[in-house]
Amino acid sequence: MKHCHPAPPCPPMQPMCGGYLMQRILACGKLHRRPECVFLCPDQLPRDARPPFTVTDAALCGQPHWEELPCRCRGSIALLVNIPVTLRIRDGCGRQFTVDTTLEAELTLRSCAPEADIWQGQIFVQAAVRPFRGCLPRQGDGRDVAVELIIAGYLLSPCAVPGPDRPNCCPDPRPLYPQPRFDPYGD
Repeated sequence: MKHCHPAPPCPPMQPMCGGYLMQRILACGKLHRRPECVFLCPDQLPRDARPPFTVTDAALCGQPHWEELPCRCRGSIALLVNIPVTLRIRDGCGRQFTVDTTLEAELTLRSCAPEADIWQGQIFVQAAVRPFRGCLPRQGDGRDVAVELIIAGYLLSPCAVPGPDRPNCCPDPRPLYPQPRFDPYGD
């Protein structure tokens, strides 16, 4: 009969050298449209709604969706971004109603990394929308409204960053994500 001997204990694991993972920004881009005209389709409006229309409130009603487009600029990434938005509209008679629509914009992420590193990243897009506060020349039949739109996009890649026990180690000079708080309107 064979006797089973327990396996020798594993050596204790070395602690990670005080480092951690952060997201490194490989490419970024920002788009600010002021004003962004939104055409209101007749089927989005109540039958008795009368122009002119004014946006009293605007909010995102979901996450931005994007798809990659062909880009002519070397080292850049072009995105077609769709932003679902809910608009609170006041018509010419003072009645209020809600319209759900999708805004579409092209965003270019410009690289701050070697071109060979761009394929390794993960794209993160965030958006903000609010009513446009300003004069706008009326066009067409008055079924368009204006909002202010900001889109920021990042191409991120995980990166090991040394901890406080290795202060002399110089990490990659590219910026780390997250950047300072995203406050698109400076409020």
